[in-house]
Amino acid sequence: MLPLSEPDAIGLGPVRASATEPSTARSPLLFWVLAGSGRVRVGSTVHEIPAGESLWIPAGARYAMETDSDSVAFPILLPPSNGVSAGPATVTRLRVPPGWEDRLIHEFVHNLGYLRGDAAHPSSLFEMIARADDGATSLPRLPQSREAFEIAHSLLRTPGTDDTEGQFAKRAGISIRTLQRYFVEETGLTFTRWRLRARIAASLEYLQQDREIGWIANEVGFATGSGFTRAFRAQMGESPSDYRRRTLSGPPDRSVDTDNDQALVRMLAEPRQPGETAPPIPANATWPRVNGAHVAVWVYRAKPGWTSRTAAGNCAPARP
Repeated sequence: MLPLSEPDAIGLGPVRASATEPSTARSPLLFWVLAGSGRVRVGSTVHEIPAGESLWIPAGARYAMETDSDSVAFPILLPPSNGVSAGPATVTRLRVPPGWEDRLIHEFVHNLGYLRGDAAHPSSLFEMIARADDGATSLPRLPQSREAFEIAHSLLRTPGTDDTEGQFAKRAGISIRTLQRYFVEETGLTFTRWRLRARIAASLEYLQQDREIGWIANEVGFATGSGFTRAFRAQMGESPSDYRRRTLSGPPDRSVDTDNDQALVRMLAEPRQPGETAPPIPANATWPRVNGAHVAVWVYRAKPGWTSRTAAGNCAPARP
């Protein structure tokens, strides 16, 4: 086995910011940010995606993706199969529950087209993540420092308060600059963005109670119903009315009749609780092939006691 040098010894620089040209999604795509932050422009709306979240982009949407420096993101292309729903028809934000990172990396690699075996079809993958998160797709991460943590809890309890950033900082005994630094370093969001996310999160319960839009807007801190609607659409990818209609009508019925989907349907049929771990990653293999260039096979992660083997372009997990 060839030894690998330490990163500093071979002069690895920072991960550079990157961007794609605008294009139209030919099939559903899940843009997932593992580290750092990124953004997706869909039509005229820009969606800011911090680490640990993803954005569902339906087929037919016009989009462009960007990542900031020192960020790692995965655009997971999900081609639909015959007889399988392609998932939601609207742009939807999903928080990736802890423990799902390896499964999403597997889906990214699988959908590059080199591996055989089971991979989630679009609607199945969407539902598995959404069900594990139990609908809490917009609740922002809490800061860890004592002062910022108390401020965050206050905002979650009373999202409609009109107290300013300076008033919160003064009561906590810290400067505005320190408050801003705590939120950016510990949540990946500015104080203003965090507060906006908390207000949208608070509105979800009221929408599920079928409250009037203007009343909800006032209750969670928006001056007008139209301002609330614009902020909600930018955060959630749909209007408050569409969200309420979708959640009150219940999940759509989807039929799946391919062999690979049967295992996924059984997974979805089993009761899942928020925070439950992702379904196990199946063994995989490539098709026998002749490569036109040298290939490096990297095992990102494996269970203890398991290895990978290669033979003339064939790679599969196996017990030693």
